[in-house]
Amino acid sequence: MAADNTDQMFWSREFARLVGVLTNAHLVSAAEHGEIWGHIFDWKSSLAALIHDLLQPESLLAIEHPQLHEVLSRRYYASMQARGETEVSKCTHKVDGQHRTDSYRYQQCIHDQHSTIHRQGEENVPDTYRASLCPKLLDEFVLRGILGSGTFGVVFLAHKRSDTRPAAEQKLYAIKVETLSTINTDVRKRSLHPSVAPLYYQEPHDFRYIPMEAYLLLLMAGCKRFPMLDSVYSHGKYKATVMEATVRKEVREKEYNPYSETEDWCENQNMFRPTSGSFRLDSKEKKTTLLETEACKISTQLLEATAYLYDIRLCHTDISHVNYLLDDDSNVNSLLLPTSKSLQQPPERNHPLTLPQKQTTLIDLGLIHFGLHDADFQKSHTPYIANYEKFMTPELATELLKPEYNNTKFRSRTVQIPLRHDVRCLTLWQLGCIFYELLHGFAPWEEPNPDPDIGRLVDWTRGQDAAQQARRARKIRQRRRRIIREELPVSDELSQDFVDMLRVMFTKDPEERPKLQELLSMPWFGQTSYWEEWMAQERRRKAAG
Repeated sequence: MAADNTDQMFWSREFARLVGVLTNAHLVSAAEHGEIWGHIFDWKSSLAALIHDLLQPESLLAIEHPQLHEVLSRRYYASMQARGETEVSKCTHKVDGQHRTDSYRYQQCIHDQHSTIHRQGEENVPDTYRASLCPKLLDEFVLRGILGSGTFGVVFLAHKRSDTRPAAEQKLYAIKVETLSTINTDVRKRSLHPSVAPLYYQEPHDFRYIPMEAYLLLLMAGCKRFPMLDSVYSHGKYKATVMEATVRKEVREKEYNPYSETEDWCENQNMFRPTSGSFRLDSKEKKTTLLETEACKISTQLLEATAYLYDIRLCHTDISHVNYLLDDDSNVNSLLLPTSKSLQQPPERNHPLTLPQKQTTLIDLGLIHFGLHDADFQKSHTPYIANYEKFMTPELATELLKPEYNNTKFRSRTVQIPLRHDVRCLTLWQLGCIFYELLHGFAPWEEPNPDPDIGRLVDWTRGQDAAQQARRARKIRQRRRRIIREELPVSDELSQDFVDMLRVMFTKDPEERPKLQELLSMPWFGQTSYWEEWMAQERRRKAAG
């Protein structure tokens, strides 16, 4: 396989050679190899398998995709130049005294299922992650506690030992710790994508493989909508990605004990919880605490992050209110509240306006889709997860209302529905749902009044008994019919620009929905810049007497 030049056209040379060695391609015919290892050829649209040669000038991939090569190279070199002599991958320990975890040779190792932790329900998981951190990381950072945990890992809050400023002034970091996979592990376990890729060096250098999420943060360093990567510590069977933390003032000032037991850190009152978008919504009461000016800024910045990803043919497929963070809530300016139907009209003079200075940071880049060609974004099946019912599209609702899905057990698993879709189009629909919920407190076409018996959309597959579950399922079917048949209901207290934007985003026919560039040009987005200028003028007017 490694000698087949056709593979070089869609994989980096180093990746093709490595996979060829791992699958013994030189020992079998091409037909036999394809029959045994056919799943790895789905990686032809995986950034991890392509990134090295897309960055390397004069490579076949760089020549075939000059514009993508230019954008990737510009971002990557700027990010690496800003780091100076600081290494990205910092763990130098050798496993069993032989190879660094981030080395080319170590990619031939296999991490079996029993050697990694996937069951986040186990009580000792956070403690195991903490105990497995690289000693060099612990020499450089002081762990304050836990920011949170997810399906695959734990995030610790920390500051650098060299930072001797008062605790409230220290720069804080989020350390995301997960189990580590190697290329050979991904090959053997038939992973959807390789999880690591080698850093590109202009001068001869040993390969240093880092997690793809860390690689993406390097490429996103020029955009404030993403956390800045500090370093990576790949240590044995665990990886720690260190990035700047986005937290509010009370988290910075909260007391901490770096010597506490991990169990104590996990207590609710001791957690250092960041402010995600979900903190501004009361999903139980179906209310929002945001004004339109605030939601406009958050939405504009999320769209900005999406556009920055699109520029290198990436698409975030897991955008939700828990996957973006807001910084200090107290960092706002109070002047006047707009009461007009257009945000661009001057407000009345005697109403307080809270215009946020907060910044929105998009996190969790683990579920990112890359497409080398437009065809790579076209999928024959649409994934459905019960927890993502709020993102239901008319075309998926039409499919799920068919009789053959009446007895499908959705629960928490992902069901692949045979329905073609464009990943980029689906992402924009999800963004529209987020924008809508920010200013309504509930999802599009959802009933606005809270009902304890029905609960939230994510509760529909659960119930105290079969009767309650049936009532919830009936409400879901009713909402799906509204999505198909009815015009989007929008609060009459919101600006016409916002209404116009939503109506366009929620066009029933997917072929007629706006593309990203069309959305970026819509009047509602970016209007906070108008208010910032207006507030500056007000301050100058008041200062002048």
